[in-house]
Amino acid sequence: MAEADESVFLSYTHCPRLNVKDYEEKRQLKSKHREYVKALAVTLRWLGVNAIVDQFVEDDPPENWPMWTETQIKKSKWVLVICTESYYPSVTGARKGDELPSDRGGSFEGRVIYSFLNSSKSASFIPVFLVEGRIEDGRKENRQSWIPQSISGATAYDLHLPFPTDKKSAIELIENPSSEDYLHRQDFLKLYKRLTTDPGAHKLPELGSKVEPVLPVVHSQLTSIGSSISADSQTKLNPSLDPNSRLTQRQSLRLAKAMGKDWKSLARTLGFQDGEIDNFEYVGRDDLKEQAYKMLIAWMQKQGSRSTWVRLGKAMEEADLLHYSYRVN
Repeated sequence: MAEADESVFLSYTHCPRLNVKDYEEKRQLKSKHREYVKALAVTLRWLGVNAIVDQFVEDDPPENWPMWTETQIKKSKWVLVICTESYYPSVTGARKGDELPSDRGGSFEGRVIYSFLNSSKSASFIPVFLVEGRIEDGRKENRQSWIPQSISGATAYDLHLPFPTDKKSAIELIENPSSEDYLHRQDFLKLYKRLTTDPGAHKLPELGSKVEPVLPVVHSQLTSIGSSISADSQTKLNPSLDPNSRLTQRQSLRLAKAMGKDWKSLARTLGFQDGEIDNFEYVGRDDLKEQAYKMLIAWMQKQGSRSTWVRLGKAMEEADLLHYSYRVN
């Protein structure tokens, strides 16, 4: 496995929009978007950031594009995800209307990117938007759906176009930005600081000793409307499990082992798309337990504090899999 270095990998789909039927329009969109992405990479390199993008490779890499992409992500300290309308569907395989995106960038990178998005490496993925003109509020809300779910809680950056056209202008932007520049470029400056600052350089408060808390005994009740399991299913859920507690990593491992091939039924009930399920299979290879475990971890990441047994139990009941809860101690 390649060791991480200080490089920054740019991940993008070549055409930023979905369902573009006209050939000439699509060609122009792809050309323009590729120019913007390359300009961002060049600007970062002028400023001392080792930015890597596929356009810097003159010919096809000897190891093929998917392997090249995987190697670059493993080596990189950060991955900039250029979020567009086509990016999330291209990576996950989720359908948009009646058509799947047929994008060279997305099809080559899709499975590789998706496997990293559902791993510990996802912490190094940073969502960014390339912005032309003023952003209306409605359009801002729309763009949130372009961010892959596993990094939807990460800080996203609006990078206003155009980027500097020479090294001197790029350095001037960082060292002496005008008031007008700052208003339009503040997210770029924040992103640049993040990419060039050592996380370990922050001064942390003194770390004290752990104290064992004394907590009162509280009897939990399933009274939350819309999130509780039906009265019948409460008797079916393993009574040793606290319905209001969050699923732990250990519990997810045991549940994954118990479900075997039935994990796909639960995945669909939990709302995963066919493309996402295919990627769980791909990442888990031929190991059913690993496939189920990856799916449960992805669900926990999506739900956050709401990844409770009461929610999972409701989905398990719908999939007729609630009996597996008795295999989790």
